[in-house]
Amino acid sequence: MKIAFVIEHFNPRYGGQQVYMRDFAEFLVKRGHEVSFFTQDSNVKNVNLSINIINVPALAKLMRWSQWLSFLTQVKHKIQQGNFDVVMGTGISAGINVYQPHGGVSKASHRQNRLLTNRFHRFLKGLSNAISPKHLLANRIERNIFTDKRVKYVAISQMVKRHMQEFYKIDETQLELVYNGVDVERFNPHSASQKSQSKTKLSLKEDVVVFSLVAHNFKLKGLKEIIDVVDLLRVQHDNFIVLIAGNGKTKNYKKMIAKKSLEKHFKFLGSVDDPELIYSATDVYLQPTWYDPCSLVVLEAMAAGLPVISTSFNGASELIESGVNGYVIEKPDSINEFYEALNALMDCEHRKVLGKKARLSVEGLTHEKNFSRMEEVFQGCVEEKQKRTL
Repeated sequence: MKIAFVIEHFNPRYGGQQVYMRDFAEFLVKRGHEVSFFTQDSNVKNVNLSINIINVPALAKLMRWSQWLSFLTQVKHKIQQGNFDVVMGTGISAGINVYQPHGGVSKASHRQNRLLTNRFHRFLKGLSNAISPKHLLANRIERNIFTDKRVKYVAISQMVKRHMQEFYKIDETQLELVYNGVDVERFNPHSASQKSQSKTKLSLKEDVVVFSLVAHNFKLKGLKEIIDVVDLLRVQHDNFIVLIAGNGKTKNYKKMIAKKSLEKHFKFLGSVDDPELIYSATDVYLQPTWYDPCSLVVLEAMAAGLPVISTSFNGASELIESGVNGYVIEKPDSINEFYEALNALMDCEHRKVLGKKARLSVEGLTHEKNFSRMEEVFQGCVEEKQKRTL
């Protein structure tokens, strides 16, 4: 097959989606397919991939909406010239026949984001969105994608599939459910000695219970709620710490922590290139997110043998059974429920039992299985296209 991917930015260092696209493309090349990318920028060096840089004029880059328009206009023209069998997009896209939105459905995301603000701020945000060229164009782009009867939609969780049907009435025949894959060879359970060594590398005491969060958007991922629940947990427990990894803004959160005198229970690590070190040192992974289509970080943590606490707003929580291999709380600010889960996981033996079952829960979600299933989806699109031309 002659396959093209449309992605705004193709820099795997900066996000799980871009890592996925690179690894999937390399899999397809090994399977004998011809793979091209259409993107604004890329740091990928692979002679087997055709990387086509879309040069957006400097003037168009001054505004997000005009940047999108320039990018999509050029992409659509180049796709038409390329005579591709399959064109897949994951976000802002044009000319595609497969759509796998790693960011989920924008309307669902916006609905969740509104929960993060008070009523007055929601009113102002709604008013701003109503007249914002960027917001209006984003809605139009998504609407055009989700109303195209020729496109096959790939949901990465039941939650995303449900949102596609809720907001755009997508027919079941156009939908495929393919959960994210995880590198179960790279992310695997660590021995007690490895955990001890990792804690030492991070300047942590060997007997301290380590919780962690790996994220960039701390507000969306529930850092405020983590601070609130730690304030409760420290009443009963003292020997624990929360590691925060990622390059998100920390100033306001550090103020919250200082105001509650919780400094000894938090350690900010900044951006990390070695998430395995974080997982190895961690006893429980936390992601009380307000919206995650299917968090790859959660799957990685589970593959590393960690019990995870997440929310019903995370597609990956479909793989978690509370009290069996982790805990799913209703909302990030369900603080009492959050506290009960954290408190239960202060018990070492309970953590070990849940961690082992967490690993078993994701062992079947390998990259190989995900990529093979996606290849089948692509082949099905080619066959449907051939039928339409007969």
